[in-house]
Amino acid sequence: MTPSKVSYNLVAKEIGVNHRTVEEYIKLFNDMILTLTLHFVDVNTGYYNYRKQIKVHLLDPLFYDVVSTWTGVKRPDDSIIFEGNVASHLSRIHNAGYTEIGKKEIDVVTLP
Repeated sequence: MTPSKVSYNLVAKEIGVNHRTVEEYIKLFNDMILTLTLHFVDVNTGYYNYRKQIKVHLLDPLFYDVVSTWTGVKRPDDSIIFEGNVASHLSRIHNAGYTEIGKKEIDVVTLP
């Protein structure tokens, strides 16, 4: 429920399904405008690296409350919800992703 980096394989292994199934569901949630998937951006090339882990954000802060109540999981901190809002808004006007410089993660970057 937090925008931690995950992989399709990791989620699939945890819930006991094929990684393609996880990928298809996340794509469906993106198409339904429930989530936003950010891919890793290589700062040296300026291109997405689809082999790296992804970050999945819920697009509406209300979704965090609904999912939290439904699953019994603690609602994330406001900073995590704010990060999702920023990613959502930036992705509407630019191609957005996330990156790392050294050991520091940049939560949201935009591509021209």
